[in-house]
Amino acid sequence: MPFLIIICVGIIGVLLFNLWRAFFPSSQPKAAYLHMVEGSAQMKAWGTESFFNLNADSVIMQGDRIRSSSNAKFIVEFFDGTLMRTGGNADISFDVINGNSDVPDINLHLYAGDVWFNMMNGTSGYANVEVKMNNVIAKSNHASIFELENQGDQIARVVAVSQNDGLSVDILDEDGSKTVESESIGVGQEINFKSEVLKTYWAYQSPTVLAAISDDFKRSDWYLWNIKEDDTPTVFEKTIGPGGMSLVKVAPEVIQPDPATLVPDEGTTVLPDGTVVPATTVVSATPEVPVTPPIPADSTAVSKPEITSIAGGVKLDEKGVYNVTSRVTTLSGNIKNADKVVVNGYTLTKFKAGSTSWSYFANADFGLMKAGDNTYEIYGLDAQGKKGESVIIKVFYTPQSITPVPSGPAPAPDSAPAIVPVQG
Repeated sequence: MPFLIIICVGIIGVLLFNLWRAFFPSSQPKAAYLHMVEGSAQMKAWGTESFFNLNADSVIMQGDRIRSSSNAKFIVEFFDGTLMRTGGNADISFDVINGNSDVPDINLHLYAGDVWFNMMNGTSGYANVEVKMNNVIAKSNHASIFELENQGDQIARVVAVSQNDGLSVDILDEDGSKTVESESIGVGQEINFKSEVLKTYWAYQSPTVLAAISDDFKRSDWYLWNIKEDDTPTVFEKTIGPGGMSLVKVAPEVIQPDPATLVPDEGTTVLPDGTVVPATTVVSATPEVPVTPPIPADSTAVSKPEITSIAGGVKLDEKGVYNVTSRVTTLSGNIKNADKVVVNGYTLTKFKAGSTSWSYFANADFGLMKAGDNTYEIYGLDAQGKKGESVIIKVFYTPQSITPVPSGPAPAPDSAPAIVPVQG
């Protein structure tokens, strides 16, 4: 009887804990935001077995795994401001992304590739970052900028530190079951844990492994790109996705030429507005007829929806059709002065009146997207139900494989299924 009482108390405790977490979720989103600078990638969501193409900026959740193309360059921003950049042929799993503790925990597994961490932007001072490779585990301590490689040889380098402590590295035994030695890497130092060095550790010897960061590494394009990013970080435009989650997107700056700096070719004329006119063009001196200014648009009217991203293995063809392969395609955009947003006759339930962003999940499993041509009409309604201007999106869906329809009620098209990590 006492044993049964203990079991019942334990079950009740677990249920109460889960109920507490449901009503009082953590204010810190357990997420990272991947920004694609070059190349492409594939993602495998936690709890699934297959990868799908990822060709746009995306939210990464705990348990997800990313593989990048050979020419890829990505910037990953964690919830606390910690930055990580990746090179080509990277294979990384995001095992722990935890913002509940006083010091955030970020645990990754670097199966292959290069990663560069910059922790100077962290809002919490510094996070506990651990990166496991084949036979070593690197721990950030107070290292502010460090680089790790797993390309046959496992290499750890420290570029900068915020305090006296550098990067701590645990060397695991041959089967990875326990730590046989630990090393501390200071600023400007590196350790190459190549196979012969690891064999020395496994023999319970202490080899001399610390060295200065090599000049060859400092001349590499990878090093120069990261140093440039640390000095002048890429500017991001931040928008709000479903559930209030921030999605950061690269916003390239467009610089218009200054007419005063234009040097015309021989026989050309530069007009005051900067237009270059060939010598064969006759420029009339007749003054322009004044044009009646247009009537200002109603600033309170519902704006035409603006598409900011379409995720789901997207490739835009010459006809303006988005070709997708993922069974869930995420349409996201902005709108002004809308009380409601309607997609193909469905009123988005997650959209709040006055919000400036919206997302719609076209899930093929629930008939919201079919193989072949799909057309989506999106428009807003004001508080009186007056319809704004529509935008039409055409999507051509090519299924990668046949997926069984899940049991249970279908989620709303603006509610992301649990197995889909991409947030608008």
